[in-house]
Amino acid sequence: MLFEKDEEYEKYYQSQKMEYGTKIILHASRPIGRRRLVATVNDSRLDRRIGSIVAFESASLLSWYDEAPPNWMKYAVQTAFEKFRFRFGTIDFAEANDDQRINLKKSEWRDWSVAVAGAPDEVMEREKTPTNTVQAQLWLLGDWMLFGSAPQGTACLNLCQSLRTDAASTMAAFERGIGMSSAQLTDQLRQHFKKPYHSRSLRFDTAGFDASVRESPASAQELHLIRFQLLFGREPIDTAFEALQRAVAEGPASDDLRIARVLGAKLQNDRETMIAVCREAIAAGTRDPFFYLNSAEARLYHETYSPNEHFGLLRNSRSSLNATVPEVQAALDEYRTAQRLDPANPFIHALLAQAIDQLPSVTREHAEELTPGLTIHPNGLYIRLVRGYVYKRLGATAESEADFEYLLTVHPDSPQARIILKQREKQATAEANAEANKTLAGLYSQRRFAAARRVLIEMRANEKNVSRQRAFEKEIKRLEELLDWDEVTTLMNAKRWAEVAIAAESYIEHFPKSHRVQVMKNRLHSAQEQLRR
Repeated sequence: MLFEKDEEYEKYYQSQKMEYGTKIILHASRPIGRRRLVATVNDSRLDRRIGSIVAFESASLLSWYDEAPPNWMKYAVQTAFEKFRFRFGTIDFAEANDDQRINLKKSEWRDWSVAVAGAPDEVMEREKTPTNTVQAQLWLLGDWMLFGSAPQGTACLNLCQSLRTDAASTMAAFERGIGMSSAQLTDQLRQHFKKPYHSRSLRFDTAGFDASVRESPASAQELHLIRFQLLFGREPIDTAFEALQRAVAEGPASDDLRIARVLGAKLQNDRETMIAVCREAIAAGTRDPFFYLNSAEARLYHETYSPNEHFGLLRNSRSSLNATVPEVQAALDEYRTAQRLDPANPFIHALLAQAIDQLPSVTREHAEELTPGLTIHPNGLYIRLVRGYVYKRLGATAESEADFEYLLTVHPDSPQARIILKQREKQATAEANAEANKTLAGLYSQRRFAAARRVLIEMRANEKNVSRQRAFEKEIKRLEELLDWDEVTTLMNAKRWAEVAIAAESYIEHFPKSHRVQVMKNRLHSAQEQLRR
C-alpha cells in the first residue's frame, strides 16, 4: 500500500496499531520518493528486530510516539540513521506490489545482515550479527527505543562499554545527547539486569564490561551476576556458569543471586535445584514474586528448556503433572502471594485461573477470585472462560451462560469463543447421538435394517471424530450385508431362482470375507440347479 503524503500513512498506521506488539505497521526499507511501502509482520517475537531495521531509513520517527521520546532516544536513533544501512537476505521491499503483505519466516529473519556504511558486500555476507562497535551499539539502542521507553540492560551496558573502550572520542558527544554521564546511565540501567529475557544479538566484551563497572563501582557479587545475565543463553553455556559460581562464592545469599541460580538450573534442566532454590527464598521471606511463580509452576507442570541465542532461555516442552489436590492448593496459595506482591502483573491472574481450573471441586469463592482479572488484557478472555466453567461446575447455569454469551457476542473470533462453540457442538452431537441410539435400538429389534442404515449414515455425516466415523462405516457395512442376505432369503422363499442367482452373486462379490459367504455360495448353486431343470 503506497501513500503520497505522510498524513495518509499516519492515519493508516493509527487505524492498524494494536496493543502488545502483535502487529506493527512498518515503513519500507527503501522509500520510493515520498511514498512508503507498508509491510505487516505477524510474529510478535520478530516485530522488535525487524521493525527497527525497516524503520531506520524512514524520514519520520516521532509519528511512532504519542508523546515525544526522551532526548537520549532521539540522539541514538539519529546517529544510527547516519551510520547504518540495512538489508534482508531474502526480502526486497522495493519489489513488492501495492497492498502486498510481506510475511517474514524465522529462517529469513535469521539471515538478515547489517553493514556499516561503505563496507563491501563480502563483509556483509560474513557478518550475520552486528559487531561490537559504536554503530552496532547505537543501532541496538534504537531497536528497543522504537517500541517502548524501558531500556534493556544488555543493550545499554554493551553501549556504554563499547563507547568507553572502542570510541572514547565520541563519549562526550554521547553524554551531551542523553543529558547524563555514562556512569549515571549505568546506574540507572542496573534495575533491568535481573531477568535476562531480551535480545542476545551482540557479543559480550569482558574488558569493556569491567571498564564500565569501574566507572560506576559495583560489588564483586553484582559484577559476576551481571556478567552471568549478559552471557546467559549463549554458547558455550559454561562461560555463564563460571560467572554464576563466582557470584555464589562471593556470598551472601540474596534474591538476585537466587534468581540467577534458578535461571541456571532451568538452563541445565535441573528441576530439583530450581525448586529447592525457590523454596529456600520463600522460607527466607522473599518479597520477589519470581520465586512464588516458579515454585507454583513446578508443582503443576514439568518443563524443559534449552539455551537460545536471541531469547536467552527457550522453553521446549511443558506437560501437566496431574498434581494432587494438596499440590494444586499449594500452587494456588503461591500464586495468591505473588499477586499480592505484584498486583499490577496481568499474567498472574491467568496463572491463578489455570490452577483453579485443575481443582477437582470448586466453590463460589473461586469464581469471585477470578473476577478482578476479567478486564486485564490480554488474558481477560481466558479468565472469563475459566470462570464460566467454574460456574457451570457449581450448577450456576445463569452465571455460566452469561460468561459464555459475552465471549460469543463481544469477542466471537477469540480462541475462547471457539472453545465454547466446539464444546457446544460436541454436546449437541452427543445429545443427537443419544437420541439416534434410542431410535436404532427400536429399529434393530424390529429388524428394520434399511431404516437403521439411513440413521447411521446421518450420524456418520455429523460425526467429527475419525475413529467414530470408521465405527459407523463398519456398522453400515454390516447392515448392508444383512439387507442383502434378507433379500436372497426372501427371493428363495418365493422360488424366484433367476433373481436369487443374481442377488447371490452380488453378495459374494461385495462381501467375500463374510462368515456367511459359503452358505451364500450353496444358495447360488441351488438356484443354478433349479434354473437348469
